[in-house]
Amino acid sequence: MGSAIQATPAWITGLGAVTSVGLDAATTCASIRAGISRPSELEGHESMGYLDYEPVATTGHAVPELARGFSGVGRWMQLAAAAIEDLCDASRLPAPADDPAFWKATVAYLVLPVIDDERFGLASYCEEEHLPRTLRDPLLARVAERFAPVHTSVLARGRAGVLEVLASLGWQTKGVERVVIVATDSLVDVPSLRWLEETGRLKNDMNPVGLSPAEASVALMLEEPRSAQHRGAAGLAVLHAAATDLDPERSAGKGAGGVGLARAVQGVLERSSLQDHGAASYVGDLNGEVWRARELAAAQMRVGPERWSTERMVLPVVSTGDPGAALPALQIVVATTALQRGYAGGSSVLVTSSEPGGKVGAAIIGRSVRA
Repeated sequence: MGSAIQATPAWITGLGAVTSVGLDAATTCASIRAGISRPSELEGHESMGYLDYEPVATTGHAVPELARGFSGVGRWMQLAAAAIEDLCDASRLPAPADDPAFWKATVAYLVLPVIDDERFGLASYCEEEHLPRTLRDPLLARVAERFAPVHTSVLARGRAGVLEVLASLGWQTKGVERVVIVATDSLVDVPSLRWLEETGRLKNDMNPVGLSPAEASVALMLEEPRSAQHRGAAGLAVLHAAATDLDPERSAGKGAGGVGLARAVQGVLERSSLQDHGAASYVGDLNGEVWRARELAAAQMRVGPERWSTERMVLPVVSTGDPGAALPALQIVVATTALQRGYAGGSSVLVTSSEPGGKVGAAIIGRSVRA
């Protein structure tokens, strides 16, 4: 399967986020840069302890200020609404009542985790066909005075969702000038924790190479450059290229050979004219799972360490834990902020992401072009 590669550049003009280390994008990025982390014991789930074989509480990265007492789509809604509000505040977006033309030229994508029966069981409100009614519509009604895109699609694609949207950007649809992506997930509720443990992915005393579960929501606004310039918006960063692919070995359950990830990275490097020397730094999605480290090493060798260096590597999950489907958007926020504030080490940042099922993606984020 060949890469799907974004055809035209886009300006990143807005960021919003809520994580365990920050209730807005600015605080989250400052916390990640400072190495701050806030793990805590999670309610309702225990794992076997290593020393005395007694149950011990599972540790993770929740956002109790917003999500305590909520579960399922209610938890997602709490997180997503906060990220949208941060985006609107930080970017000073016009209210729909004040500038309806702005919102008529805006579409949105709500990216959610893959609706896996093993994870969600018989929770009908989480079934993909019900999500527009149970989550999208109530969420949009809640933020309607601040946020009113002309159309909002629901993509239950997990980590692949954000990069699929980025790779499909081309501004082909008449009248669309900007896209907002809101990626939301929570791995800290009891069904998700049970699923992670049953599949051998949860980090605990008996499995030190698992992931540390988290929750987050991240909002990104991307605009067609001429539209952003016309309204006087500053480009925080530029999305030069994004690509998605499918790893043939991992999708077939044969391991992590890195073929698909290498193709995606090579595609975005070539599209960004960085095929000779690569990006200045790298924001990755390593989270403690062994297969991710193996895939990264194999893909890096295929691309070449001189074009894909991990000497300047940032791993957001060290601070935030693994927030599932929201992680790729968080990586882009981290890359954008590093470029904007001048600590990226250069003018471009490589971002990669991998889904357990074999879907992979990559993006190149470049230094901003201000209006």
